[in-house]
Amino acid sequence: MNDTLTLGDTVTINTVVWITSLKESEQGVTNRILEDLEPELRRFGIDFIEREPKTAAELLAFLDDLEVGARERGVRPIIHIDTHGNKNLGIHINASDEFVSWGALIERMRAINVATECNLCVVSMACFGFHLLTQMRMGQASPFYLLAGSDDLVYVHFIQSACLAFYRDAFEQNDIIGAYRTHLMHKLRIMHSESMIFNILVGYVRAECLGENRERRINQAIALVEAEAKRDGTTINVAVARKTAEELTTPTQRLVDEQVGKFLLGRKVSFTIEDVIRKAETIEDPYAATGRPRPKTELNTGSSEQ
Repeated sequence: MNDTLTLGDTVTINTVVWITSLKESEQGVTNRILEDLEPELRRFGIDFIEREPKTAAELLAFLDDLEVGARERGVRPIIHIDTHGNKNLGIHINASDEFVSWGALIERMRAINVATECNLCVVSMACFGFHLLTQMRMGQASPFYLLAGSDDLVYVHFIQSACLAFYRDAFEQNDIIGAYRTHLMHKLRIMHSESMIFNILVGYVRAECLGENRERRINQAIALVEAEAKRDGTTINVAVARKTAEELTTPTQRLVDEQVGKFLLGRKVSFTIEDVIRKAETIEDPYAATGRPRPKTELNTGSSEQ
C-alpha cells in the first residue's frame, strides 16, 4: 500500500429522504431546492421521500418505518435533515414546538444503518447537527456510514447555494465524498465511519502497543507472573515470560477485524493492521500529549494467545 492511505467511500444509495419542519415563512428556500432536485433525482433513478412530521412521535415513527423499509425492501437512503437544531435539545418540530433529542435520533439511525448494512448517509442542515456524534458509543454499531453536519449555526444562503449542487455531483460523479469536499466542506464537518475507526485504532496502538507504555505493560505482565509463581512456590523462565508478554502486546489483524465487525458491521475496509501500525508510529501518544487519563479498559490486541 502507498504511504498515503485512501479510505473507502463506496456506499449504496437509492433514496433521498428529506425531513423538513420549518415555519411557512422559511419554506421558500426548501421549495426552490426541491423544484430542481426532484427532477435531477428522477434522472439518476433515485427515489425521493419528503416528510414533514407534525410531532416528535410522528418523526420517530417514520424513522422506525424507514428501518423496516431498509430491512425488508432494500431502501438505502440519504437522510437530509431540513429543520432547526439546538445544541442541547436536538432538532425542532415546528408544528408541535417540540424537540427530538440527538440521542433518540441516534438510536433510530443506528437501527436504520444496521438494516442498510452500514450504508446510511446523513446530511444535516440543522444547526448543530454534528452534535449527533456526542451520542455515539464505541462497542456499538455505528449509527451511519457518513454524517455531514455543523457544530455551529447553518445559514440559509449556504443551504440554497450548496444543496442542489451537492446532490447533483454526488449522483452524477458517483462520489459522495468528492461532492462533500466540493460543496459542503467549507461549512459542514464530516464523520466518515471508516476513517473514525481507523483513527481510534491508530490512537490505541500508539498509546498501548508502542514505546514506553508497551514496555510498562510487558513489565507488569512479567511481575504478575512472578508474583503468582512466588505464591505457588515455583519459578519462571523470565525470557519465556517476556516473549509471551511481547506477543500479547503486539497488535494483529484480528484487532482490526473485531473492531470493524462491531462498528462497521463487518463492512470491508481499505486498511490493514500494518497501515494502523505505520500511522501510529508517526504520532505522539495521545494520552501523554494531552494529559488525558488513560482508559481503564483496553481493546483486545487480537493476539492468538488471548
